[in-house]
Amino acid sequence: MFRKCTFFARLIIAFGAAVVGYQSAFAQDAAAVLIRASDAMGATNLKSLRYTTEGTGYTFGQAFKPGMPWPKINVHSQIRTINYDTASMREEFTLSRGEPRGGGGYPHVAQQRTDQFVSGAFAWNQVGPAPVPGPRFVADRVHQLWITPHGVVKAAMKINAVAQPGKSPAAVSFTEPGRFVATVFFNADYLVERVESRAPDAVLGENAVVTSYADYRDFAG
Repeated sequence: MFRKCTFFARLIIAFGAAVVGYQSAFAQDAAAVLIRASDAMGATNLKSLRYTTEGTGYTFGQAFKPGMPWPKINVHSQIRTINYDTASMREEFTLSRGEPRGGGGYPHVAQQRTDQFVSGAFAWNQVGPAPVPGPRFVADRVHQLWITPHGVVKAAMKINAVAQPGKSPAAVSFTEPGRFVATVFFNADYLVERVESRAPDAVLGENAVVTSYADYRDFAG
């Protein structure tokens, strides 16, 4: 009996070592993919970034009736400023309703400006001269910060992502503890093509999000 138990224990140890080796190999593959992606995207030495845009959007989860589209909004201006070193982001919106029924508390006619912040574990809105704490916004804004193309590469490198076998040309997955989980898909040039993530939500419990990126262009080399 002793020999049988010893043999069984050796099998468990051997199997465990094989699993660890298998995971280690994929971790190494993920590291190689992320280094290549970081170089291709210019993320290696990037510390801060600023996006500006305008267009249309929709008020998430606030359909007038179940099954109807979310209320449309006009985004007259959106400026997103990110500091990856300090895990901070500022988002400046100028919005108005895109349809009469509206949603999200936006005024019927006039434009509304919102100034939103997150830094580390803190979030707040700037309303006039006074900041208003918004702890319930932390998870969503941290998620938005780190699923940007450069941010998701930096986050995956920091958290030791694992490669996803069978994904072409390459994909890695990682978890930001207590915030979100994400799988990052790269195109043939090792640029971020798509991020599939799951983030907590105060009402729904969790949201599945797919974010796509395309039409990359060089900027100042």
